[in-house]
Amino acid sequence: MLRINLGLLCGTLLFLGGCGTDDPRKMTSGEELYQYYCQSCHAKGNPGAHFELSRTHPPLQSHQVLLLFRYGYRAGDEVHQMPQFDLLNDQQSNALTEYVVKLLHQPNTSD
Repeated sequence: MLRINLGLLCGTLLFLGGCGTDDPRKMTSGEELYQYYCQSCHAKGNPGAHFELSRTHPPLQSHQVLLLFRYGYRAGDEVHQMPQFDLLNDQQSNALTEYVVKLLHQPNTSD
């Protein structure tokens, strides 16, 4: 009986360990950070309206993308805004920047 209860307890803990929200402070991949911070406003694989201009105009440089994450963007209306992500550490900011720059160079599949 004890062996069954111990097995049930371990199985439950393993199951629950896979549930819940990941701690964003521990995230390191650009894709994971994009899914956590960006995907609720931007469709998967769509870096956003400001970045869409980069597909037809000179592309944003990596440092410009990084500045958008650090300081946000305000165009005077509620549609063209992006919050600043000042909680990201340098490694996370760089990983997210690299991921978004990679998205910018993918063919636009929405046409």
